[in-house]
Amino acid sequence: MKKNKFKWMLLGCCMCFLIGACGRGQSANKAEAQENEVITVENIAPERILNSDAMYWGYTYEELKESSDAIAKVKVLDDLTSENSFADYDDENGWVIRFCSARSVQALEFYKNETDLWVGDVFRVQQNAAIFPSNGEYFMDSLNGEEPLVRGETYILYLQKDSIAMSGELVIMSGENGLIHLENLTEDQKFFDITVKTLAEFECEMDEKLKNKLLEAETIAFAPEDIKENTAELEIGLAEQECDVTLGYEETEEGVMAVSVEQE
Repeated sequence: MKKNKFKWMLLGCCMCFLIGACGRGQSANKAEAQENEVITVENIAPERILNSDAMYWGYTYEELKESSDAIAKVKVLDDLTSENSFADYDDENGWVIRFCSARSVQALEFYKNETDLWVGDVFRVQQNAAIFPSNGEYFMDSLNGEEPLVRGETYILYLQKDSIAMSGELVIMSGENGLIHLENLTEDQKFFDITVKTLAEFECEMDEKLKNKLLEAETIAFAPEDIKENTAELEIGLAEQECDVTLGYEETEEGVMAVSVEQE
C-alpha cells in the first residue's frame, strides 16, 4: 500500500495559485480584510469563484477502507465561510499557496472507528474548499471543482489522520474520492463504484448474494438509464429522514456490473 495520502499538482488558474496540503494558520493578509465580517459563498461574485486543478492519489474502495482511520455518516452543521477557512500566502508576491476549511459535523454512525470519537460527537473535518481574501477581494476556491459540504445534509466520509492537517483535524481522503453525498447519489458519478460499494456494505440491508457480487466486482459501471430487469429496493437513512433508492443492476461481462441509481 502506498502511504501517500494525496498528491496535489496545480495545472493553472487565474490567480496563479500553487496548491499543496493545508497549513496550520492564516497569513497576515487576512487581517487586512474587514474585521468581524463573516463571508459566505453567497457574498462572492461569480467571477471570483474559482476551480483549481489538482492531482490526487486515487484510492480503490478496498484501499479507502484499509487506509481510513474512520468511516463515518455525518450531518453537516455549518456553511463554508471565511471564518472556518484557512489560507497561507507567499510572502514575496502575496499569492495564495495553500487553502482548506475545517467544517463542523456531527457523527450519526461509524462503520469504522479508530479514533476517540463517539456517535453524537461534534467534530471538524478538513475539506479542500475555502473562502479567503486576496488583494482586497474575497474568493472561493476548491480543488477539481469539489463542492463544499452542504449544511444540514448527510454524508459518508472516509477520514484519515494527517500530521500536517490544520489543528490535527481529520481529513476527507483524496477529495471527492472519500466523500459520498447521500442526498445526491445520482448527481456526480466520478466515483460511482465507491458510492455503490459503500451503500452495499454499510448503509442498507441487501440480499447477500447481490451484495457480494457488487463488492467483488472489478468494475462497476454507471448505467445512464435505469435498469429495470434486476432491481433492489434500498432505504437510506439521512440526518432528518429516510429516502428510498432503487438500484438496478446487470452483469455485462465477467467482473463488470452495470448499475443505475434512482433516488426518491
